[in-house]
Parts: sequence; structure tokens; C-alpha cells
Amino acid sequence: MKKILDFQAPPACWGNDSFETCFHAANMYIDGRMTDGVRRCGQTKIDECGHCGLGQMYNTILGWPFYRYAYDGPADKTRRYFDAFNKMGNRPKLLFGYAGYSYKTCNDSAQFKAELTASIDAGKPIIVEITDEAYERNKTEFQLIIGYDGDELVTPLYRLGKLDEGVGLPYGSLVYSDIHALYIFGDKIAPKFTFVDILKRNRAMIQANVEEKVWDKYLEEIELKFIKQEGSGKDRAYVFNEIKKATSRHMAAWDFGATHNDGLFAELHKGLFDTLTEAVQTQYNQIYKQIWENNCEGMDIGHFVNHCHECMNVIDGGCHFIYFGKMLVSIIERYRELDAELLDLMNQLIDVFNK
Repeated sequence: MKKILDFQAPPACWGNDSFETCFHAANMYIDGRMTDGVRRCGQTKIDECGHCGLGQMYNTILGWPFYRYAYDGPADKTRRYFDAFNKMGNRPKLLFGYAGYSYKTCNDSAQFKAELTASIDAGKPIIVEITDEAYERNKTEFQLIIGYDGDELVTPLYRLGKLDEGVGLPYGSLVYSDIHALYIFGDKIAPKFTFVDILKRNRAMIQANVEEKVWDKYLEEIELKFIKQEGSGKDRAYVFNEIKKATSRHMAAWDFGATHNDGLFAELHKGLFDTLTEAVQTQYNQIYKQIWENNCEGMDIGHFVNHCHECMNVIDGGCHFIYFGKMLVSIIERYRELDAELLDLMNQLIDVFNK
């Protein structure tokens, strides 16, 4: 038996790595909106759109633009933000509920083939979580299945780039024994979450960062290793690497602004935005603009830190690292201020819809 859906686009130009990138591509296909409201980033293959804008929207829905990497990478379950991130439930509950689809999961390997073929036969791609063994081979936790050919499962093209470098091809063939769980689209239903719910989820992430004082540990370590010069050059390099991770992760704040710039939320929630008075709409735009400027400043700082990280060897000794450390202190203090400002702005944005 063989059936492959006419699925023309990859999930996103950054790949088929996560539940959300698989979900938004399947959602767009099922809704018949493979080309609606999405922009081309220039990295896609000819006549194929990577749906970058929609990927950024789903990242924003989950709250990822406001995830901050904590020093020394503590386990997520130990962090204050973890409760906020899961407050609405897990990814499937939130994304299926927000998109307005019922769904079911299947963990019974004896039912995988029947469930998967039934979904594909009904014209619906299916999201699969793969086993640890398949992860080691494919380096991705989730894959989107768009067809079957006997016992081989068909994935769309993704990881865009030069085909002769192995990019733009599926990670590898999947078979049923590679599957750990299925996430199956059901019937269209009334959405369970609103745009304001998403803003509140974003606010909860920002508030968690502020309450957790996520930047304070960076300041302590900079003071010790750079300014007081305690420890070795390798200790300095470790601190600098952690700062680089944090500033790199902060640059994902781009997703929030890009989603609003593209008008994706306004398009998806047209009924809500159409009810806003001109004055309220103006206020919304002004606050959003301030949030975008806040995000951009954080991203610009991140680019600067990454450039310094590429060009500077902090392992070697030298008192000039005292002065570099003082600059790093100014940068991290500004990140802390930006998060506090961002929390205030997000409160204002939510208040717009409460009037």
C-alpha cells in the first residue's frame, strides 16, 4: 500500500526538529492555507515556502521568545518559568486547542499502523514522536509524516540548503518501530484559547524571569572571574561561554516582533482586532512598537556579545579583563532592565483588551 499527500512545503527553514514546527505545517496544510499569510525569507528552495512566519507565530504562542537561559543551565523543572510555561497544559493541549482541533494521542505500538494510515487516508499529516534509538540516528524528537509506502514512512523535505551537502533531504527513512507516540488531528472545534490567553502566557514567562532573577548569577560570576580575577583563564572562558549562550537565546525575541510585523495575529483574530476602536488600536500599536524596540535592543546586544566571543581569547591573562568585565556587567544589567521594562509593557498590552 502507498499513499503520499501532495504536501508542497517543508515545515520551516530551520527544520523539522520540534513539535511546534511539525504542528504548524500540518495545521496549515489541513486548513488549506499553505501559502496564506506567510513570507519568503530567501532561504527556501524555488517555489517552496518555509512558513517561517507561521513558525515564529507558534514559537510566540508557546512563549519561547521570552525564555531566558539561566547560568550553568539548571534543569528546567527546577526553574520558576517551568510552572508558567506549563500553566495552560502541554504543547499538544495548547496548540491543538489554540488552532481549534480535537486530537488524540496513541502510545500503543500495535495500533500505530492502523492509526497512521487512517490519518493519511483522511488527508491529514500526522506528528510522530520518535524513539531514543531513532533520535540518535535522526537527531530530532519529532517528525511530520505525510505518507506511507509499505512499512516506510514518508516525511517532507526539510533542512533546506544545498542538496549536494545533504541539506534539504529528510534525516532518514522512518519505519513503524521508530515511533514512540502519535499525535493525531481530529475534527475542527471552537478554539479553546484566545489571543489574550497567549499574551498572558507570554507575560507569565517574562514575570518568571524577573522573579527568578535570572541575570543575577551572571553578574556574580563576572565580578568574581573578570573583575576580581579569581580562578583561571578557563574559568573566565566558561563564564563568557555562558553569557554567549544567554545572549544567543535572547535573540529568539525576534519571533514576537516578526509575528506582529507580519500581521499574523491580527489576521488570525480578525474579529477581535476589528472590534477595537481607532484609539485603542493606536494604543495597541504604540505599546507593541515599544516591545519591538525592547526586543531589538536585546538582540543587538546579543550580536555584539557574540562578535566579542568570536574575536576575544579570555583564557590568556591580562588586567584588561577587569575593564572587559565591567563592560559585561553593564550589558547584563541592561538585560535585567529590559526584562523589567518588558513586563510592564506586556501588562499594558493586555490591559488594552480589558478596556
